[in-house]
Amino acid sequence: MGDSLVDCPIEVGPEHQLGAYVNAFRVRRTAKGEHVLDFLLYSEVENAAKVVSRIRVDEAFVPHIKERLGTAFRDFRGMVDF
Repeated sequence: MGDSLVDCPIEVGPEHQLGAYVNAFRVRRTAKGEHVLDFLLYSEVENAAKVVSRIRVDEAFVPHIKERLGTAFRDFRGMVDF
C-alpha cells in the first residue's frame, strides 16, 4: 500500500476543511519500531511549541513519506517561483 499511488475519494470532515496552521515539526522514533510525527505551532517569543497534530507510523512507512514529500515539492517548485 505504501509504495503505490491510490486514486480514491478522500473525505475531509468540516473540522479539517481549513487545515491547521503549523510552523514546525519533529520526528521521533519510539521503542515499538514506530515514528511519531508532530506538527507544531512554535512561538519564538515564548520559546515553546504546541502539538497541533500527531501521527504514528510504522518505520517501514517512513521511506514512502519521504519519497512522496520529495516528489510533491519537486513538482511544486516547477509551478511556483521561489
